[in-house]
Amino acid sequence: ADVKIGLVADSHGNVDYLVLAAERLVGQHAVDRIFHLGGGSRDVEEVIAFKKKMLRGTEEYGDDAFLADVADFLAASNEQAGQPDEISEFRKRWTVVHDDDDGAASPGEKLVDMVGSHIALALHDPTRVDADDLQNSVLILHGKLSRHGVVEKKKRFFICPGHLRDKEHDGQPASFAVLEVIPKVARV
Repeated sequence: ADVKIGLVADSHGNVDYLVLAAERLVGQHAVDRIFHLGGGSRDVEEVIAFKKKMLRGTEEYGDDAFLADVADFLAASNEQAGQPDEISEFRKRWTVVHDDDDGAASPGEKLVDMVGSHIALALHDPTRVDADDLQNSVLILHGKLSRHGVVEKKKRFFICPGHLRDKEHDGQPASFAVLEVIPKVARV
């Protein structure tokens, strides 16, 4: 089956751009998943909080709203066991690569995942790719570079969505990517 993946990276606190990218990826491009490839991966939680605020129709989220959410959740759990809500479904779409910028004690993480029929490695810094990674992964999804693009090396595809830092960074405009994986084919 065809799979569409949204790719974002390097938001570095620019939650507004990340919200816009997520809305376009889900609404316009109908992606199945979104990978945040580091460089501000904490911003994803703020995007989810913003989505929750939009669904609630309020900018205020105090103790009363929290207690109301808990009560609604408990009531819904009893009534609709197994039926996920919109926020849960939105959260499940995200795969987040944590990196040094997130204050992690260890170096940036590497995630290996199946994307359609392809094994993908997701990480922030492409210089951390080693021989094992190249042997095991066909798609290398990474951030850190301001310039978006795809580079093929020895039948391995390095895919970078660019950045979401600001309107422009290092002379490159803000960007994100949609990766469409068709069995035995990948198209960006």
